[in-house]
Amino acid sequence: MTVEQMKQFMAHFESSCSDLELSGADMLKFFQCIAEQATETPSIAPPSKPSKWLSILVVDDDERVREFHCKILQSLDCSVSLASNGYEALGMLCKSYDAILMDIQMPGMDGIETAMKIRQHGFDPSTTPIIAITANPLEEVRGKCQASLFNECMQKPMDISQLQKTLEALTTR
Repeated sequence: MTVEQMKQFMAHFESSCSDLELSGADMLKFFQCIAEQATETPSIAPPSKPSKWLSILVVDDDERVREFHCKILQSLDCSVSLASNGYEALGMLCKSYDAILMDIQMPGMDGIETAMKIRQHGFDPSTTPIIAITANPLEEVRGKCQASLFNECMQKPMDISQLQKTLEALTTR
């Protein structure tokens, strides 16, 4: 990364942090998630791969659930990024995603609060659909999921064909 690119990144990052209105403790968690992302990212970009159908961010605090969703999405030829909590998801928004699968119940910043911060940051439902995923009955969760935050709500475990239909309906790619 060049010095100029680093300056641009920092300017964008500072703007993002103030837009997200995170408290001191939340800001620390946000920084920690970004630092973890930076250490996991190789400094040399791998050779480009053929384009995937969609780029999806999966946000869930349960590692097994994240891996399960990852396998489902990869079987649909999607490129998948994983976040273990809302703070990490917010730190990953410097990349563009075709859709976000968001667990509703997570410790710390839950899925509803995370979705609210994503929308406040300017990610429009028409260009960045967020699909709420929950183990609770859909009727119970739909009442909590405001239409302005979530485009759709699905119950765990997700039906692959229903997920594919939902992604096709919500994305233009």
